Amino acid sequence: MKKILSILMISLLAGAMLLTACKKDETNNNNSETPGGGTETQPTGTIENNVVTDIDGNVYNGVWLNGKLWMKENLRTTRYADGSAIPVAASVETTSPTEPYRYAPNNDESNVSSYGWLYNWPATVHGASSGVVQGACPNGWHVPSTGEWEDMTEHLIQQEEYLCNGGLAQAMCNTWAWEPMDFPHACLPGTDLMSNNATGFSALPAGAVTDNPNMLPLGYNAMFWCSTSGGGEVAWSRSIGYTYWHIGSSAGDYKGNGYSVRCVRN
Repeated sequence: MKKILSILMISLLAGAMLLTACKKDETNNNNSETPGGGTETQPTGTIENNVVTDIDGNVYNGVWLNGKLWMKENLRTTRYADGSAIPVAASVETTSPTEPYRYAPNNDESNVSSYGWLYNWPATVHGASSGVVQGACPNGWHVPSTGEWEDMTEHLIQQEEYLCNGGLAQAMCNTWAWEPMDFPHACLPGTDLMSNNATGFSALPAGAVTDNPNMLPLGYNAMFWCSTSGGGEVAWSRSIGYTYWHIGSSAGDYKGNGYSVRCVRN
């Protein structure tokens, strides 16, 4: 009888240990989705390195903003995640609200490694028009909608340490790429570059391709596409300008323009 009870106790103990191990494995599998471990979102401004690699092998770092992991670098891919190419425009005069194109900042491909490509809206969304739009982003990531941009900036505005004269521009901008101001204002990104980037977003003034002039040069503007269409030939965008300390928002930018792209993890 004692032998039977001993065997029973050993069996129950082994079962309990197996159940605990299974639960631990299940937890680890869930946590593997979050860089650095854990399913909890990180505090705003937390930097995560090497969060994703695109199909071309470009590796990106990320930053947590309003509970979401954003790329802190501009997209540099020449291909979609399905392997299809994103066409290079023949020139900055080649624009289209329907055909996808990418452009080199300042019309010089040597700038791409630092500033990323500029993509028109069709290239950015890759044919999608609603819902979560992967577009040109790597698998598991998507082009942020105008709502996601708004939620993120509204969250940052509630935190006094990120504001200067009520604006976020200085706290969103990189510390090295912005042109120095001729007439400095404390809240502009080109005034004191080492005071920039409290949020870690690291906005780069990659310029843009537009109708007039055809190319906005490096150092003065950071323009970002949203996945949200404004209807017809226009779409939503966000912008940071050399002479303004607020984040710009537009529903009427021509879809043929070439802007930078940031991605958000799904």
